Amino acid sequence: MQAAKLWTDAVKQEYDRLIQDASETEKPIFEKERDLFFEQLRAYQEELQMLHPGNAVMVEATGAELLRKQCVYLCYETHAAPSERPDSLISGSFAPAEIEDKRSACQARIQPGTGDAVIRETICEAHRKVDQAVLAMVDEPTQKEDTTSQELEAVWQSAKKLWLTELDTIANARYLAADEDGQKIVAASRIAFGNWLKAREECLKVFYPDRQDIVNEVMTLTIRGRVADQCED
Repeated sequence: MQAAKLWTDAVKQEYDRLIQDASETEKPIFEKERDLFFEQLRAYQEELQMLHPGNAVMVEATGAELLRKQCVYLCYETHAAPSERPDSLISGSFAPAEIEDKRSACQARIQPGTGDAVIRETICEAHRKVDQAVLAMVDEPTQKEDTTSQELEAVWQSAKKLWLTELDTIANARYLAADEDGQKIVAASRIAFGNWLKAREECLKVFYPDRQDIVNEVMTLTIRGRVADQCED
C-alpha cells in the first residue's frame, strides 16, 4: 500500500532528524523509542490480521493511519511545541493563538487540510463515559491559575490509569475469545505496546525534563488513542 510506505518514510525521516540533533545521551533514548514504535506497529497489525482475516486493505490502512499520527506527533514535538506546552488537548484549556497557529501550521506541513482533527480523536459510545470522567477530572485543575505542576501531574496520572484499565479490558476480552495461537498474538501485541509506552515516556522526559504533568498528559492521550483505534477494529 503506497500510503503506508510514504508515511513510513516520513516517520523515519522525522526520527533521523531528531536523532541527528540529539546529544550523545539522548540518542539511544530516541533510537529505542523509534525501534519499539515500529515493533508495536508490526505486532498490532498481526493482531488485526488475526481479527480480520482476508481484509488486508483495512490492516494496511490502519497501519498507515498510525504512521501518520506518529509523524504528526514527532513533527509537533520537535518543530512546533512550546517549551512549557501550555495547551491542554483534552480539557480545552488551550494555549494563546500564536501557539495554536504553530501547531496548525505544523500539521498542515505534514498533510494539508487536516487541521485540529489530527489531535482531537473521536471516541466510541462505549468509552464516552470514560472520556467524560477524564474531562471532569482534569477540567478544574487545568483552569485554575494557582494549580501547581505537581497537582497536574497527579491528575493526569489518574487519567492515564483510567485509560490503561480500558486498554487492558479490551486486550483481556480479545485474549479470552482467541484460540491458543491467537492468544499469543494478542499478548504479544499488548506487551509490545506497553514496551513502546515506556520508551515514549522516556522520550517525553527529554522534551520536558521538569514537567512530568505534561509527560503524563501526552501519555494519557497516547493510550486513549489506542483504545479509540481498538474500538473500531
